[in-house]
Amino acid sequence: SYLKNISKEYKINLITFEKKNDLKNIKKLSFYKKEANKYNINWIYYKYSNYPKYISTFINISLGSFSCLNLFVLKKIQIVHIRSYIPGFMVFIYFYLFKFKFIFDMRGFLPEEKIDRNNWSTNSLTYKFFKYFEKKLIKKSDKIVVLTYCGKKILQEKFNIDENNIFVIPTCVDTNIYLKKRNIYKKNISNFTMAFVGSLNRAYNFDKMISLFKRILLIDNNLKILFYCKDEYKNLYNKFISQGVSDNNFEIKFLNKKNLIKEMKNIDIGYFYLNKNYSINASFPTKIGEFFSTGTPILCNNFNDDISEIIKDNKIGLVFNDFDDEKKIYSSLISILKDKFIINRCNEYAINNLSVNAGSKKYLNIYN
Repeated sequence: SYLKNISKEYKINLITFEKKNDLKNIKKLSFYKKEANKYNINWIYYKYSNYPKYISTFINISLGSFSCLNLFVLKKIQIVHIRSYIPGFMVFIYFYLFKFKFIFDMRGFLPEEKIDRNNWSTNSLTYKFFKYFEKKLIKKSDKIVVLTYCGKKILQEKFNIDENNIFVIPTCVDTNIYLKKRNIYKKNISNFTMAFVGSLNRAYNFDKMISLFKRILLIDNNLKILFYCKDEYKNLYNKFISQGVSDNNFEIKFLNKKNLIKEMKNIDIGYFYLNKNYSINASFPTKIGEFFSTGTPILCNNFNDDISEIIKDNKIGLVFNDFDDEKKIYSSLISILKDKFIINRCNEYAINNLSVNAGSKKYLNIYN
């Protein structure tokens, strides 16, 4: 989506690795081929190898590296823009063979995410290698992109990087497909719906989410929580039942994107709890832009300073601490639901800060 806007000023060569099932979807593949051609984007795609771990990684990096070489030889490549760390392996050798500007779009701090979410050890060779490679990529970078100002501050302090060479671009969404002007004010305030949208990965603490929801139910038993996800249904269901939450108060379901967007426009409160750790300082979940685009205020913990400042400064939700009691949180939620103008503030923040158009402008600024 960013590239559609960027392609108006730059000739884009895009290398991607696609899942086997996506490539089998001829209709979908044909659509994106036409989209690429429409915007004059040279799209080179490969099937993402799913052989055993290290073999798969080697095959993918080799294919990507070969494609990069072809582009360097056949076209006058001036800027190389990588998203996350792995593509860095595909281009690293070319720092010594060709001249080009390099953008390291880090997203989050990958080595630390693997520690916090995938049980990597700081003593493992894999972690140490990625930290070494991270330093190399940062050193070679002309510009760096991160998702949060917290992440930017950490990079500045840790690597002594000029702040003008680090850009913050949070995860953006196509606000046009989510946007809906609606009024969430309800006469029957005690009957509202909270919802979680997305993957049930280890970044989130669902036990704490369910525990808080259960305590709020003691104040208002008419509440309902929805989980829109496609994995670990049984595990999540058992968590609710084991904590004594009635199945009348929760629902777990998977919807395709089109139907999910329709349902999101009827959610009253977006709800999630992220584990606080080092890597979360550089994280900005996509669901934030999705909720605000549909005019939905957010209830979440203070997992990093960015989200706390965004919600508090713009008055578009509630950030809670672990020591906040359920009565305080519930009364704050009621105040949010009584605010007739919060929908407009959510929409406005999403359009100005978390839309594809806003993100594209920042990327164009970096390219220029």
